[in-house]
Amino acid sequence: MDDDWLGVHDENSARFIMSVKRSANRLYKIDLNLAMHVCLLSTVGSGDQSWLWHGRLGHVNFKA
Repeated sequence: MDDDWLGVHDENSARFIMSVKRSANRLYKIDLNLAMHVCLLSTVGSGDQSWLWHGRLGHVNFKA
């Protein structure tokens, strides 16, 4: 925060994300655009029984 401005940086990469001016009622208002959602699908080979039971048993560890 600096005077009437709020700056947002990515903590990991220190990349600058946005800067917002404080409004008269002391709020920092931003307009966000929603990203399009993406559905990802993964398959596991039918010959690997350990992955099959891993999913069936609620992702219990492989040693159980």
